[in-house]
Amino acid sequence: MRFAIHLGSLAPIVPLLLLAGPAQATFHFMEIEKIIGGVGGDPTAQAIQLKMRTLSQQFLASQARLVVSDATGSNPITLINFASNVVGGTCREILIASASFPSKTTPAAVPDYTLTSLIPASYLAAGSLEFQGVVGPVTYWRVSWGGGSYTGPGTVSVANDADGNANPPFGSTLPSSGAQALEKQTACPTASTNNAADYAINSGPVTVTNNAGTSFTVNVLPPGTVPALSPLGLVGLAATLALVSMPLLSRLVRRALAPRSLTQDSPGRATLGQVPWLLRVATTLKGPTALCLQVA
Repeated sequence: MRFAIHLGSLAPIVPLLLLAGPAQATFHFMEIEKIIGGVGGDPTAQAIQLKMRTLSQQFLASQARLVVSDATGSNPITLINFASNVVGGTCREILIASASFPSKTTPAAVPDYTLTSLIPASYLAAGSLEFQGVVGPVTYWRVSWGGGSYTGPGTVSVANDADGNANPPFGSTLPSSGAQALEKQTACPTASTNNAADYAINSGPVTVTNNAGTSFTVNVLPPGTVPALSPLGLVGLAATLALVSMPLLSRLVRRALAPRSLTQDSPGRATLGQVPWLLRVATTLKGPTALCLQVA
């Protein structure tokens, strides 16, 4: 028995067959999981964590980049053009960080890529971060923040967002003053719906993970730094010091009030012996028999 296949009947599925080939098995199915705009008020300590939403999405070299725009979706800045690949795997992480970011983590972070530009401080209040394909370019994932202050587009590929629109944006600024991140709340590989629903600022301290699976915890202050005390903390410290120092202070007061004998050490001058170092008193008696008492 022989079967005849008419080429015309394949026409509707040819685009799907092409899409299922190299196009999908490259880098398109990617999500932006975490964004750190700064650590402890330092806007130079930034990090972005991506996750591959399926297999074979590790081929970033010369094909993908991260771009950030301002509150109007204008003035784009390329944060990195990926020049190498990573190891693939469904929901496997990719860590991109600034040069100063590792000093803010325990242990010191080992990112997979280093940002060549930073998210400008003026973009932290409202802006948009895009994971783009260089050709086109095509935005495959977008995270916008700033609530009503962000007035730019929400355009994103339907490969990762069913309606192709990631707006409305997340309702607040990008975190930079503590040890927090703007983080996707739905588990990988869940697709994007909109940034307001999909993202929230975690309670911190945030943990980031590189492609090798090693995790790093963000510190508000570098290790070994003594943190500033709040007013309540200062009160507690003062009370503790008072309790500790009270016995010593009591001894010093008793010594100061104890009777002392005068000793002559030079003509016309007498000194009080054994008076505590914290007291220094001078008394001068005028007249022919001037007597100078010095507490030393």
